[in-house]
Amino acid sequence: MIHELKCEDKFFRDMWHGLKRFEIRKNDRDFQDCDVLWLRETYNGHYTKKAIKLYVVKVFSLEGLELLREGVVAMSCMILLRTHDYENERKPYDSEG
Repeated sequence: MIHELKCEDKFFRDMWHGLKRFEIRKNDRDFQDCDVLWLRETYNGHYTKKAIKLYVVKVFSLEGLELLREGVVAMSCMILLRTHDYENERKPYDSEG
């Protein structure tokens, strides 16, 4: 499954530069191992043109361990692509159906 997600610039930058290799998200999309995430950078509430395409290596649900809130998952991710032009980069590769 392919998911498009907003990502605030302060968190996006760390992923872009390889300092962060995980995402912690509310699991309202039933994230699974092998999913693809498109993180779209937002700045002051608006999308920029930058995006990162990620492969979800493993989804960790830590419910009951009190490490994460209930319904929240941590995802180990691998960067597949960084782009400064999301609209043109996504269309050729991610058409579903």
